Amino acid sequence: MTATRDAFDSLFATIAQTIDPASADGSFVRSLFVSRHLKKGEFYQRAGEVTTRGGFVVRGCLRTYSIDPDGVESIVYFSAEQSWVGDIRSGPVAKSDT
Repeated sequence: MTATRDAFDSLFATIAQTIDPASADGSFVRSLFVSRHLKKGEFYQRAGEVTTRGGFVVRGCLRTYSIDPDGVESIVYFSAEQSWVGDIRSGPVAKSDT
């Protein structure tokens, strides 16, 4: 099984349990997502960036954090497997929340 296949299996199991992945609706759902692999230390989205896509965590855990003016890092939340990550509200308005 390929990594992309695993990603879509996890996605369908989480959000589209009533949709047959092989159906037209399944194809539509697949068209909304792009499989992307992040290595340790890579960023999904940086503060101030506008995005048109949210992320869905298939494997691993992503950390959302902020850094205050004194350089102190504070963890906001973790996105564990089968959860969402990213500022998806920034896409429609083309403005970041951060």
